[in-house]
Amino acid sequence: MKTAEYNKKKDGLILAEKLFNLPISTFPELVSIEIENKKMQVLYGHYKDIKQSLQEWSSMLWNKLDSDILKVGSDKFDKLRKKLANEYNGHPTYDKLSLMIKEFKDSIPLIQQLKYSQISERHWEKLMKNTGIDFELNVKSLTLENVFKLNLQNFPEMVTEICTEASNEAKNEIEISNIE
Repeated sequence: MKTAEYNKKKDGLILAEKLFNLPISTFPELVSIEIENKKMQVLYGHYKDIKQSLQEWSSMLWNKLDSDILKVGSDKFDKLRKKLANEYNGHPTYDKLSLMIKEFKDSIPLIQQLKYSQISERHWEKLMKNTGIDFELNVKSLTLENVFKLNLQNFPEMVTEICTEASNEAKNEIEISNIE
């Protein structure tokens, strides 16, 4: 039964109690259910919005990705998370939503490092090997969804190390070509 149906039934019972001059029932369980449903509607609405944004971004090709869009989005989600914390902190659904936002926000600097580094196919293979996630690697068809699957937020030192390695290799290649 939906909340509206319960409210309709409650209103009918209250009318009957008034008709027979009986004490009016308060229905505290129904009130607490309504409060919880309102919380869940708010949280689920934000979850849907965030999930939709993540799905849109996931389909972006890596070589066409503008990481600043992700940064702006993650900042917006984090601001929302902090705003919701006052009212929903400790609520299991909020805690899951908060964790999802935090993990996304933590992955953005790592994605930016990968985006602006001289990462080659070999480095992507090293990332996949170290994270334990494997996907068909084709730099031309690589999407952000593949990068999200790597759960980079769990491996910040490794990502930084691989990006530094790639950057140093690129510098060495430039120096070698200058020497030649």
